[in-house]
Amino acid sequence: MLRLLTLTTMVKHSFFIMSDAVGINRYKISYEKMGGEAMRKFCFLFVLGILMITTAITVFGDSSFGGFKILNPEFENEDLKAVFSIKRMDALSVRIYNKTNRIVAVHWGQCLITDNNGRAVKAYSLLNEYSRILIPPQGYIDDNIVPVTHIRFSSKYSYSKDNIEYIEPLSSERLERYFLIVYEVGGNRKSLSGIIRLSYTPPEPGAVLVGLGALLTLLVLLGLLSRGL
Repeated sequence: MLRLLTLTTMVKHSFFIMSDAVGINRYKISYEKMGGEAMRKFCFLFVLGILMITTAITVFGDSSFGGFKILNPEFENEDLKAVFSIKRMDALSVRIYNKTNRIVAVHWGQCLITDNNGRAVKAYSLLNEYSRILIPPQGYIDDNIVPVTHIRFSSKYSYSKDNIEYIEPLSSERLERYFLIVYEVGGNRKSLSGIIRLSYTPPEPGAVLVGLGALLTLLVLLGLLSRGL
């Protein structure tokens, strides 16, 4: 699934780059302006491109696209259980379970994660707006966390998610990531920490063919669109 998301992201960025190159933004593509026949051609090519990608993924297999894998995803103490996973190439996903019968408050503003340079820096939450998140008794929360040093903001005065311009992908050169989750339960400040160990598999040559096939499909589609189909 991670490989499909990664490839989809690559294709999406390629689409925007090529659309600017051919000036496709000049064309206000809609069903009314393109007409029924043109719209059917557009849909056919779009579906064809998706089928090419999914078929290639089926043939080559997930492993051909490479990527990260977490070797020791679970950490826990008497209060919390944290399960890490990778669903995108620039963040660590985590589900935090509250094992107690009391409310647990996670203080994201004090949590840490290792960045690509090996420094323990603030863990930036991509899903939660607030620095203090409550977990109900026997409940859980999901989040994607990023080392704050990996993020480029559009304004140096605001660090909200709306101002994120770019997130640096995780580096395969740093396969051990220390984390610290600071939380409060029953009026006591506690923490859960550990070292996440990753493995990385580089993409196989077959994955390059998938990317080229997808880009070729998009080029054909964009060429037809630029001529009004």
